[in-house]
Amino acid sequence: MADLVVSPALQVIFDRIASPVIEKFADLWDFKDNLQRLRETLMLIQPTLEDAEEQQFSNKAVKIWLSKLEKAAYDAEDGLHYLTAKGMIPSSRYQLDDLKTASHIKEMLLALETTVNEGLVKFTFTRPNMVDRRSSVWETSSFVIKSQIYGRDQDKDKVVKLLLSSQAHQEGYASCIAIVGIGGIGKTTLAQLAYNDERVIQNFDVRMWIYVSDDFNVKKIMKTIIESVTNDECRFSDIELLQSQLWRLLHNKRYLLVLDDVWTSHHNDWDIV
Repeated sequence: MADLVVSPALQVIFDRIASPVIEKFADLWDFKDNLQRLRETLMLIQPTLEDAEEQQFSNKAVKIWLSKLEKAAYDAEDGLHYLTAKGMIPSSRYQLDDLKTASHIKEMLLALETTVNEGLVKFTFTRPNMVDRRSSVWETSSFVIKSQIYGRDQDKDKVVKLLLSSQAHQEGYASCIAIVGIGGIGKTTLAQLAYNDERVIQNFDVRMWIYVSDDFNVKKIMKTIIESVTNDECRFSDIELLQSQLWRLLHNKRYLLVLDDVWTSHHNDWDIV
């Protein structure tokens, strides 16, 4: 049996169940509770997946469970992909097999939820230390496969409109747009779509995507921004030097900076950046 890596498949599902198309069907076919339970279950297993995937080399039972989890994940993804495609069809054309399809989708979501819970109960997987958390979570980038995203055009256009507004382009004015909400609703995907929109690309001299997570280290963020602009390692460590370098690089330029997965609420951190 080949080595199993299931975290990418679960990430796809985690993003998919937050899409408006899937939520529409969840309301229509009464499996919204199934989606919420699955979302919560995936959030429980996610921090332990790295350890689970390591344990498969020494624990055959873990490897068997990962194999079951992989199959359940792909089955659920197939069902969600079918719904996403179905959502592109006018509603008058998808009424005949609704009950059968809804029942099948519920079964696949429940199977995945049950399989995840089985692993959580049966095995002891360790969570990474907070110091190592950034390397184990699903780190994001600006890259997005647009052909796999459905139903976000209206939300994306709202964000793009804000980015291109006259107020956001006032000289010397730094406009901040916050995309907030509970985990799993698609905030990162929405930001990726806006970031890669052709209108945005054409209207900004510089675009930067910085993944932050819970480690809001001001110096590290500033160094990463500089490295993103220069494509070279930043060796400065003093705040004042970092700020001066940022000013030199971005002064008189129209720039877009995305800070993804930010948890801090300390205003002083924001002011320094």
